[in-house]
Amino acid sequence: MAITATGNSKTLKVKVQTGVNSTGEAVLSTRTLGTVKASAVNEDLYAIGSMAAALQSHTVDAIQVSESYELLSK
Repeated sequence: MAITATGNSKTLKVKVQTGVNSTGEAVLSTRTLGTVKASAVNEDLYAIGSMAAALQSHTVDAIQVSESYELLSK
């Protein structure tokens, strides 16, 4: 059975540290910037994420990209 992936989409996210918990571990929150073109290259996504990170009042922990596909069997 052949499996194909369709419907590729990417979501750009910025993870920020919003504080610390009672044990001193970082409390993280994710800011989702939205769906971006599937053809966007990582360098451009990082640049956009960095610009958005500069607007945050919290410390930025990571810039992330999530990809989503639908798997179909044929």
